[in-house]
Amino acid sequence: MLSELGRAGEAEEAYAAALECPGNNAESDYISARAADLYR
Repeated sequence: MLSELGRAGEAEEAYAAALECPGNNAESDYISARAADLYR
């Protein structure tokens, strides 16, 4: 949502926080991919 609102910096911080939470590899891969797409 943040990235869709043009708030890439805040979205990047949220993705970084999400990557610190326990989860599985598929979730981490998805989050990493979304974070990489922020500045394209």
